[in-house]
Amino acid sequence: MPGSARAKVPVAPLAPAASGSAAKAGACSLRAEAPIIGNIVCDGPWEILCSIEGELRGTELTIAAGATVVGSVVARDVTVRGRVTGTIRAVNVKLRGAAAVEGEIFHQTLLVEEEAAFDGASRLLEHDPEKWEPVFGKDHAPR
Repeated sequence: MPGSARAKVPVAPLAPAASGSAAKAGACSLRAEAPIIGNIVCDGPWEILCSIEGELRGTELTIAAGATVVGSVVARDVTVRGRVTGTIRAVNVKLRGAAAVEGEIFHQTLLVEEEAAFDGASRLLEHDPEKWEPVFGKDHAPR
């Protein structure tokens, strides 16, 4: 088509998956050789295996070992095994293994494993689904 262009994004893992860091069965994976810059919206379980600069929004997100997010992460459930620099807003947040988070975490439950590093502040989300709806969307707001 005249006037249209297609860019081919190379698909390859940023880092090989570490043993014990496999995503849940049925989860989709996001991989890229170069950092992704922009806002990403995922529905369902997703495992992030690359670097992202921007906002990552979804239902159930896992930031894999070797992956990084610089920006904000908004989801119902977030598991971090890699690195996040910015704000996390989620009902349930888990910092597992060698996770490193620098910034604020807004949560209802927060689990920080012994090897994980957290430099910032954590704040409780109010248990009011109507306030969560604009953040998580009507279909994914906790009930």
